[in-house]
Amino acid sequence: MLAEKLGRPLGPIHAPVPQHYDAALAARVERLFAGLRPGRALWRVNAHYYADPALFQPRPESAPRAKVGGPAPFLRSERQVLVRLLPVSGAVIFSIHTWVVAFHSLTDSQRAALDAHPIGYDPACPTPGASLPAERPAAPAAPAPPR
Repeated sequence: MLAEKLGRPLGPIHAPVPQHYDAALAARVERLFAGLRPGRALWRVNAHYYADPALFQPRPESAPRAKVGGPAPFLRSERQVLVRLLPVSGAVIFSIHTWVVAFHSLTDSQRAALDAHPIGYDPACPTPGASLPAERPAAPAAPAPPR
């Protein structure tokens, strides 16, 4: 939740992030933020497998996201942009744009790219570099439009 994050150090902000945000990664993120210079934007992209296709998924620190218990039917990717626009206060502006796609809608070449460049944590193949399964659960059907 945003109110829990404003003005806080990066470590506690990332408390709800599952298993991968360890001390080594936290130190690299701190260095990245410390190196931001006013007016110079930095962007990054991530991708993870998700069970829920909702774009807005706020998580309070007291309720971290549970691991998915099997192959996740959705691929979620975020483009994050950071820029220190306020040199006096040192504040950093953070923006995020999120995309979610159903795994079954990916082309064969997109699946091959994911197999060649493993991303995030995938409960279907928790060993880095392991092949992605050819089949995943189908995404839930979209609700019928109102009549």
